[in-house]
Amino acid sequence: TADSGEYQVLARWDTPKVVKGVSFLLRLTVAADDGSERLVSTARTTETTYRFRQLALGNYRLTVRAANAWGQQGDPASVSFRIAAPAAPSRIELTPGYFQITATPHLAVYDPTVQFEFWFSEKRIADIRQVETTARYLGTALYWIAA
Repeated sequence: TADSGEYQVLARWDTPKVVKGVSFLLRLTVAADDGSERLVSTARTTETTYRFRQLALGNYRLTVRAANAWGQQGDPASVSFRIAAPAAPSRIELTPGYFQITATPHLAVYDPTVQFEFWFSEKRIADIRQVETTARYLGTALYWIAA
């Protein structure tokens, strides 16, 4: 969660055919300030999914390679990804309804993975740092309907 500063990532990959006795070697690195890569985690699994937990913000590279029971390894496949705070909404659309209102935040660049936290206060909160201590948390979603 953003509050704890720790995130999790679910990695999935496909294999062209199922071979008995195959496992997958995973290597996760993060870019360091000096441009080098620092090893975060290694793992071995027989599944085609793996969950990494307690990751900090940063630029990561995951490398996966298959290995058989005799130690022979296939070519590695890599993907880079970033864990970062999403951009603030570029606008918030308020749609009135029958005894309700719908608040829909919009990003300047659409990202289907981004959800928003919704908070409510009867009084205006001038300092954004006071939201979590002053307002009531409603939930996390793509939009919120208040009735």
